[in-house]
This record gives sequence, C-alpha cells and structure tokens, in this order.
Amino acid sequence: MLEVLTWTYRTRYTYMNHWEAIHQYLAPKAAKDFNEPAWTSFYQDKSSSKPWADNTPVTHEETEASFQKDLQRFPVVKVNEKTFSENLVPANFPFQSSAGVSQAYQGKVSYAMYSRNGEDLEFTITTGIIAAYRNRKHAEYILTDASGKTIVSEKLPLDGNQHQIKVSVPTLGLYFLAIDDSSAGFRFTTNPQMPCVIIQKKGVSLHHMGHMQQLYFYVPKGTKQLQYFIDNPTKHVFYGPDGKQIKEIEADDVFVALEVPEGLDGKVWSVKYLALGQLWFFNIPSYLAPSPDNLLVPKEIAIQDKLLSQEAPPTGVQK
Repeated sequence: MLEVLTWTYRTRYTYMNHWEAIHQYLAPKAAKDFNEPAWTSFYQDKSSSKPWADNTPVTHEETEASFQKDLQRFPVVKVNEKTFSENLVPANFPFQSSAGVSQAYQGKVSYAMYSRNGEDLEFTITTGIIAAYRNRKHAEYILTDASGKTIVSEKLPLDGNQHQIKVSVPTLGLYFLAIDDSSAGFRFTTNPQMPCVIIQKKGVSLHHMGHMQQLYFYVPKGTKQLQYFIDNPTKHVFYGPDGKQIKEIEADDVFVALEVPEGLDGKVWSVKYLALGQLWFFNIPSYLAPSPDNLLVPKEIAIQDKLLSQEAPPTGVQK
C-alpha cells in the first residue's frame, strides 16, 4: 500500500491517475487499516511529513522496467487467427428449430439477414426501452444489400412502442441491417423463418440488456480448438449439437482456448448465459443465430464443408 501511495504521488502531475481522490480517501483509509497514522492525508494531518510524499520524478528507466515486468505478468497470447468473408449463405442444416431473434441492446448493433426466395424481410424494433432517454434524437435503421446499396433508411421515434417493419427487397439473397437507438435501448425481434445473425466486429463490444437467448454458431470441420475473446460479466456455457453440455466457463475480458471434443467439429454448437459484451472467435466464423436453421455462414465454409444442398443463388436474381 505504501508503494501504491508513493507511486501515485510521484506520478500525480502526469495526470495518469486520480491522485486527489487517492489522497483524500485512500490515504486516510490506509492509515487506519494498517495502523500507520503518518500515511494519512495532508488534509487530516499537516504537522508531520508523509512517507509517501516523494517528489522524485519517475524516470524513463523506471517506466521501462515496470513495462517489462508487466509483460511477464501479462504474456502475449498467440492465436491461430483466420479471416472469413461476409458473403453469407444459409447452411441448410438438417435439423429444425422455431426461434427467431429476440434481443435487447443499448447502442448500435448490426445484423445480417437473408431472403431465401425474394420474400419481404419482416422484423420489429421496439424503441426507447429506457424511458428517461426518450428525449434523445430518433432511432434509425438502415438496410443495405450485399454490395452496400441502401434499400431503406428510416427514423423511428423513441416512444416505447413496437414498430413493425416490412421491407420489400429487389432480389433474393443477403442483406445487412444497422440499428442506432441513440442509446435509449431497443428490442429487436424477427420471425422464426428468416435467417438472421448478429454481426460482430473484433474489438467492438455490444451492450445487451440482460441475458441473451441461447445462440448457435458453426464449428468448421478440422477445428481442434476454439480460440476466442470473451467480454461477458457472468459464466457462459457451451453445448454440442445433441444439446449436451461441453463446458461451463467463468471468464470475463480474457482470451480462452477450448478443446473441441472428437467428432464435434463440422457441427453446430450453442452458447447460453451471454450478456454481450463481445464473443469474438479468432479461428471460426463469429456469427451467432437464435436457431440452427437461421444460421448464416461464409459461403467458402459452406462449400468447403459441403453444407449446401445446392449452390447459393447468384447475386442479382430478380424477385
């Protein structure tokens, strides 16, 4: 504790710590807890010198030594990182489920969705879940096609109501939906038949409001280990395609390596008890869906693992 007080005092004019709060609150508490009256703040005792009041500037050599020590405590983690395209297709998994997306966030979120036969895309956005924030600017959603061309852009009032949206799309195929709720909170739901996945970006955290529904993802053939970063305040649990638990993991804001059991590659897994945060897979596609039959995967993986019953429809097929 004396080292903490001394270091933060010495570095107070770098403004890299909140010395005044430490001085006013931590120093008196430390003096009491450790029975060291001389450690207390100048505000409580101006008469004596403080053992932490060292005005010697921190040198470059000290900073470098501290940095090297931290590198030993926090080693660089090597991962087998792979990149995947955003050319997503339905994987036509042979088992069925009936869950659509039902998620609530605060902030910006993006989804990928797929019109199998050129049918309309239907979804619901409930805006302004946080009533105190309904005085902010309107929420907005933008739907684009696979080339980035805007199909529809609309602003929605933060009124706490469900806004049922139906978009007539020009062709069958892949579409991207971006939602910005002005941080007033929103709920997003889809019908169970529409393929739809959460789009995650490495290093970008989402802010889901509470625990999420069970989410499904694909583990490509030949995967021996799941390597991922997790930003999730509670435990998370992985399940195999048979619904049996694979592993429960207590980890937050860390890198995790999970061995893939024999025979469970080339399968759909699921995860429960997420409150994203971030779940970023380094070596498998980071797309999460509410059910296996709604899952989209990169086309190159679908072809590689023979997931397509037929070739995905070409871009530009008219409705």
